Amino acid sequence: MSRTVLVFEEEAILAAAGQEGRMPHIRQAERILLTGYGDSFSRWKEALAGLRGKMDLSQVRLILPSTMCSTKMIQIPFAKGKQLDTMARREMEETFRSEIMDYAVVEAEKTGMSLCCGSVEETVLKQFSDMLGGLGIGVAGVSVPMEGYLRVLTNLGAYREKTAIFLFFEEGGMTSVLTQEGQYRYSTKSRLFSERGTLDFGTEIIRNISGILQFQMASKSGAPITDVYYAGCSDADFEVSLEGISGMNLAAHRLEPERGITLPDGAHASDWMACVGAMMTGVRGQRDMNLKPVEKETDTVVFARQFGRQMLFPAAVFAVGLAVTGVLFGIRVYRENRTEDIREWMQSEEVQSGYQKVRALEDAEERMANAVSSLRYTEQNLATYPTVDTEVTDKIELAGGRDIAVTLQSYDREKGILNFEATSEEVINIPDYVQKLQNTGLFHSVDYTGYVYDDSYYRLTLSCTVEGVSVGGEAE
Repeated sequence: MSRTVLVFEEEAILAAAGQEGRMPHIRQAERILLTGYGDSFSRWKEALAGLRGKMDLSQVRLILPSTMCSTKMIQIPFAKGKQLDTMARREMEETFRSEIMDYAVVEAEKTGMSLCCGSVEETVLKQFSDMLGGLGIGVAGVSVPMEGYLRVLTNLGAYREKTAIFLFFEEGGMTSVLTQEGQYRYSTKSRLFSERGTLDFGTEIIRNISGILQFQMASKSGAPITDVYYAGCSDADFEVSLEGISGMNLAAHRLEPERGITLPDGAHASDWMACVGAMMTGVRGQRDMNLKPVEKETDTVVFARQFGRQMLFPAAVFAVGLAVTGVLFGIRVYRENRTEDIREWMQSEEVQSGYQKVRALEDAEERMANAVSSLRYTEQNLATYPTVDTEVTDKIELAGGRDIAVTLQSYDREKGILNFEATSEEVINIPDYVQKLQNTGLFHSVDYTGYVYDDSYYRLTLSCTVEGVSVGGEAE
């Protein structure tokens, strides 16, 4: 099936069209650099105007800029159908405050599932919708860059067993992904302030890699990182970081997908990772993310639906009464007085009480939905957080004492959310343990997202927001 993908970056648009599949065949690839300064949407619109007529833009898959969306990886037990959707949405509602959210199944095994979850503000989607609609471009789906990157790493066999760092360069930024023996471990997004190919550019890359190495050492996983792969950056520009990477006993390579993926002459798959990943389909168990909002019902439709629902019970009661009246009229016309008895029954305290209870339940449901919606908008979107190193993990382990072992799972540096698991052969006193973690002074908030007993161990899953935040700043 044909597909067109538009990837929006801070200073460019990547456009690709071709045949989707496990090994996509991209026939057209256009990289459009933005010109001028000012509002991003105005510059994107100007760049897209020159693309019309060159590609089929009737139904495109839109990949949002990393700076305008949120991403989180979650691991859940194996599930499918409605159970999978319920579990995924419960996790997303605890993580995101945005109105529009969805998930993609990156990997599904009987032992568990890896989901890439994304969210975006409805106002941002409206700006994209207005811009693309004005150009006559239709949107078939909306996703985030991380989904495409993970599709590449999980679907291509050459990288499935690696414990390595993968660097995906974008215009103005970089997404880093750590895999351990082929499984997702950690990811972070960083802004790059230096010009590519300069010494400062190399320093930023080395600093990022060093932070990931510290995370892996602090997690005490026992699996050493051996390689660094990069995509979206030329060999000449990346060369400034090779000496530093070699000094950390790591081998650096360009990320080159398998030969089954084809692009136009002169184009390298390494420079089109977001497009390649977005066009990977046909993998068993795979579910694509789609952040496209559902069209809202008009006020007239909503009123009609609510009115019909509210009148359903009285209408049913009236129908029963009318049927009874008809039967009685057919049997004994002279007993017309029974009709009055039925009408009195319809207005009786018992029937009216049942109707009022139904109305009360509907009102309570609506109040609960409004309360949940209000809570989602109270969370703070934190931007800069300190690096998680051995000093931090030592404090976490000290809080648990000798009976509790800690395993770090992931750290989103941009959002400052640290996820880890506490295990113990003894029952964990959750309130006491949470209080000890808060007393360390490391965390702004401590939430536990799961508690199970498995294989003689009690397992407590925690999600903590790291303290020491400057709200609204850029990630260091």
